[in-house]
Amino acid sequence: MMFDNLNTLFARAMLNGVSPEMREALSVITDEMIEDARQRHIFKAIKDLDNFNSTVSGQAVEQLVSEFVDFSFLIDVTRNTVPTDQPLRSALQVASLHNDKIATHQLKQIVSLISSGKPFDRNEVSSQLGSLSQSVAPTAATKPKSFAEYVSGYADVLDYRQENPDASGLDIGLEVNIEKTALVVLGGQPGMGKTALALYIND
Repeated sequence: MMFDNLNTLFARAMLNGVSPEMREALSVITDEMIEDARQRHIFKAIKDLDNFNSTVSGQAVEQLVSEFVDFSFLIDVTRNTVPTDQPLRSALQVASLHNDKIATHQLKQIVSLISSGKPFDRNEVSSQLGSLSQSVAPTAATKPKSFAEYVSGYADVLDYRQENPDASGLDIGLEVNIEKTALVVLGGQPGMGKTALALYIND
């Protein structure tokens, strides 16, 4: 799965170039996460091209990796792989799989130590298990925005409403257009500021 996820990332980069979203996704990947040598060369070529502000394309990558990667493999990546429309998600999956693999190896070592019958430091083992738990914890693709980030222009919004009482749209301080007659469903995780936002809109 890690192999396929990397190919979907590389396919998109070589076919569509490196967008800001793709650049963020590539920053998640490290050489240690890539087991296939051919993929490591492709990854390095894409990063090098982007770092030097060169256009990333299949042809440009092929010129850099031709000595190390068979042309047929590049064709397989660009033609037989469906490019992802969520590069960051694919990158995070690769990172998660890599962390899981490392954690599994470390856990086996801990189990082997405990079952060996030899004396061991319980505090050290407990600390290692705690670190493992942190390493395999899910990572959010995007950090939720706090309500404070949305209300920095609160006074301006109120002024706009007073100056434009007949406006058909409702300015709530976000980059969305809401008609005053629209039915809006407001949802979110606990503690994310749903009630505060509703009260803010109601002011």
